[in-house]
This record gives sequence, structure tokens and C-alpha cells, in this order.
Amino acid sequence: MDFQLSSPIVLNGVNNQTIENLSFEGVRRADGQPIHLINCDNIIIQNIDTRDCTMGLVYAEFSSNITVQDCRVENVGREFDFPGWIDSGQGDDLYQNENDLNFLQFNNVEGFTIRRCKGRYGNTEDVFSVFNSSNGTIDDVHWEGAIIGNEPTSDGASAVRWRSHSGTGALIGDGGDATNVTASNSTFLNPGQVGIAIAGGVNMEWNNSVAISEGASNVSEFDEKPSGENIATYIINFYLPDVCTDSRILDCRTFFDNGDNFFENGTCSPFSTAGTVFGDATLDPEDYRVTL
Repeated sequence: MDFQLSSPIVLNGVNNQTIENLSFEGVRRADGQPIHLINCDNIIIQNIDTRDCTMGLVYAEFSSNITVQDCRVENVGREFDFPGWIDSGQGDDLYQNENDLNFLQFNNVEGFTIRRCKGRYGNTEDVFSVFNSSNGTIDDVHWEGAIIGNEPTSDGASAVRWRSHSGTGALIGDGGDATNVTASNSTFLNPGQVGIAIAGGVNMEWNNSVAISEGASNVSEFDEKPSGENIATYIINFYLPDVCTDSRILDCRTFFDNGDNFFENGTCSPFSTAGTVFGDATLDPEDYRVTL
């Protein structure tokens, strides 16, 4: 990392500010998040590197017009990366705030742009998570999860493996009260239980994106990873009776070799999957490795 090392940043009620050219290392839950935005407007976060932090990059809540671009994250959730922690009897306590274990978490954000971001390795929940957040775009983001533990890192440290109770590469429409979010041109290799997902809302779209997993068969000590693969792509209304309609997964490709490639349960209608190939066995994981 060539940027200036920074302590955690908290902005509350701040408008029209740019945070850039910084790095964060080893920020733990007790320290907060690398960047925390509360009731902010028109904030640009760009050219940031983080490593070994419990929260990958930014937690934004009750804010508007937030841009995150050209950022890199590695080894999210190092704080909880130890063998058997889920089965230690402490798992629920340690994992009580899953929102911390993401690349980014947006809660009630109105107007956002996430673009040209990439990351790899971590005990993540939803890597890119937008909850009750509307009128935004996610474009050209890339994630690679570690399922073995000996993947190479930028500084030679061990990769943080995914072991969490749940996990999604990117989730839009979460919370149900969301409109007009488009995610495109993105890739998710070994993202967790789910690759790309729509969990509710109106006018949600994925396009030209890839979700691929190499499978549980390649994971050593798989009992440390309790949830395994599940579904490459889903469209589900998690928040009935909230509306879930006009969802689209267009021209995407998925391949989870130890799980289902698409699931919907009739709670979102209408929706379209035009041009999408579910279960595309020609996808090669080597084409989707993330280099920082």
C-alpha cells in the first residue's frame, strides 16, 4: 500500500467531502469501521486500500449521494479468522453484527454509485450490501473469496477463509423498501453461499455479471465452514408484504458446482432472466481471479 495510513474516520452530518488516497490496516470492531458515514450527503470515497479490517471499507447509513470508486480490500474479518470459531459455542456472539463483515454496507442510502472496486478474501457476510437503499448503481466490481486458505495475499499473509453463517457476493433490494438499483459488469468468484441476489424492491436489475464457485470439494477441513455453497443467483421477496416487482437478471452467467444455479419462489413478479445462462460449466475460475 502506497497511501497514507489512517485511523478510522467517522463523519456525521457532513456534506460535500472527498476521502481519498488513504489506507487502513487492522481496524477491529471495537475501533469502528475504516469509514463510517451518518446523515451525510455528497461524499466521495476513492483510491482507498484496506487490509485485515473487520469491516472491509465503509458503513454508510441515512445518507445520500455516496460514491465509492477505485478502492481495494483484502482479508475482511481477520478478527474472526480462527479454526472452529463457529463451533466454539461463541459463534452467535461473535457474529452478532454481520453488517461489519462486508466490503461495504449501505443502510438507507438514497442515491449511490459503487464502481471500479475489487477485493479478495474474507469471512464476509454480504460483500456488497445495500439495505433499504435506492436509486443507485453498482458497476465493475470484482470479488474473490478464499475457500482453501493458502491463496496468495499481497503481503504474504494467509488468506482469510470464508466460514460465515451466510454470505452473498452482492445483494440488492435488501430490506424490501428500495427502488431503482442496477448492478452490472461484475464478477464474484467463491463469494459464499450466494453469488448475486435480489431480495425485494422495485426495478432491481443485474446484467452482464458472473457468479462462479469452485465448490466445497476443494475446501480442506470443510467442517469449519458450516454453510457451504447454496445458490448462485436468486430472486426472492424476503420482506413480504413489501412489494417485489420488475426484477431482472439479464445476460449473466453462473456456475456453482456444488449447489443450485437459480432459485425463485414466486414472490417476485414479474421478473426476467433473458439472456442469462444458469449453470454454465464453461466458466473457468482462473479467468476471474482478483489481482490487487
